[in-house]
Amino acid sequence: MRFAEIISHVQSRVSTDDTTTLPRVKREVNLALAEIENKIPDAYWLRAERRIATIGRITDGTIDVSKGGVVVTKASGSLPAAWLSQIQHAYFKADADSNWYRIARWNSATEVELDYPYIGANVSGGTYAIAKVEYVLPADFTRMRAVVQYISPTKVRAIRQKTATMTIPDIMGDGNVGYPAWWWFTDMTREENYSAGTITDATQGSREITGDGSVAWNTTGFNPSGQTFRIDGDEEGYVIERAADADTLWLSEPYRGASFATETKAYKIDPPGLQKMALYPIPTANQIVWIAYLRKAPEMVADDDVPLIPQQHHVTLCRIVESRMLAHLGDTPASDQSEQMMRMLIQELQSEGQRRNQDHIPRLERRMEYAWESYWGPHFNLPGNYEPWTP
Repeated sequence: MRFAEIISHVQSRVSTDDTTTLPRVKREVNLALAEIENKIPDAYWLRAERRIATIGRITDGTIDVSKGGVVVTKASGSLPAAWLSQIQHAYFKADADSNWYRIARWNSATEVELDYPYIGANVSGGTYAIAKVEYVLPADFTRMRAVVQYISPTKVRAIRQKTATMTIPDIMGDGNVGYPAWWWFTDMTREENYSAGTITDATQGSREITGDGSVAWNTTGFNPSGQTFRIDGDEEGYVIERAADADTLWLSEPYRGASFATETKAYKIDPPGLQKMALYPIPTANQIVWIAYLRKAPEMVADDDVPLIPQQHHVTLCRIVESRMLAHLGDTPASDQSEQMMRMLIQELQSEGQRRNQDHIPRLERRMEYAWESYWGPHFNLPGNYEPWTP
């Protein structure tokens, strides 16, 4: 059921369709969905996936940098689009100096800024290297389920304890390069990756975002695909599908904020506060890493929004909201009824999740060539890099 249909159903059942109760109904729908999500944080309908393109070392062209300064300027050569769009959360090193510096932000097509003053000797037209260490996770990310790199393909393991060389790109010289084998969470994003210009048009329910003439989303080599977009003042972020042209973005899902077309708003791509992950060994070439994660369900705003919980439970959701509205209007027994229905819905959804997780067991039991016996009973090892499974 669409959000508008849920609202209409509830209002008809509580015999009210006035505008004063509409915000209350909308809030109760979202509160009920949030309660379900909190009680079933690993729900199967919250599972999502995303592919992250890693960036190999960047060494194209030459650079200028002065001792004590934080600005690195492109001196010559044709730098790839990664100079603009992917070096956020990366490290810079001039070949004339042995120190690595984290890149705080990029200022233009020919200039980046370090987060610490350069302490080496002045460099004019010198060679350099940029190694990307961290990658920003989706704005709706809550918990990681799996990380797989496609080259082998291999399941990338999570680690908690790590040495300093796993984070600093000096490991580029120790032989542990190439395919990532481990991942871990790093700090949150601190600086916006891109915020030039303003947004001039965004329509609720539409995936198209329009900027003014100075946004230059595809004319400076900037490639925002896969990055997170958020309009200032909105809590929600959206993954960018592509830049259609210099001043038009297409989001991977409809915009759910308030529409506007007669005003301008600031925005950020990869804004502060997003979770980052690091890979080790640090990739030296462009690769694809697949992540499976649990997401936070978006708040229902637009009429065409649909709850993520399975369709067969939408009627029960309507009844829960209906009972809560009746309790709000003074019907005391309705409050107890809503709590009872919520408990029943939670139990049913949990049972569905357990059944889904067990659906593969009969098939595994028939694959005895991968089984071995132990004190605790039979174990099954799947081919490839999958972890052992125990019934």
